[in-house]
Amino acid sequence: MDLEESCDHIILHCSFASQVWNSLGFQTADATVKLLWTVARPATVPKRQFLAFLLLVSWLLWKQRNDLVFQHQQPNLPRFWIQCRDEARLWSLRFKPEEQFVTDAWCAMFTSM
Repeated sequence: MDLEESCDHIILHCSFASQVWNSLGFQTADATVKLLWTVARPATVPKRQFLAFLLLVSWLLWKQRNDLVFQHQQPNLPRFWIQCRDEARLWSLRFKPEEQFVTDAWCAMFTSM
């Protein structure tokens, strides 16, 4: 585990978080959590519900950190993508029916990782 425990570090800049965001096509080297919503959206991520997507990935990165600290479970990309897919399916229930295609796209993206 890296020593600095700031939100920016955990969500954006630790080696695992950087690997996640880079895999998704995001450039987060100069990003901050406070301004995460201003990060350029990769073409592979649907425009609709983009902010929810950022929250989903951030939430699961936070949970990965907690798994490391409290369960001594090392971060693992394949497991992370499965958790993202499963969480996206749950989050789809809060979207209007005409927007649920967005989480289908997210799930397809996470499955292909």
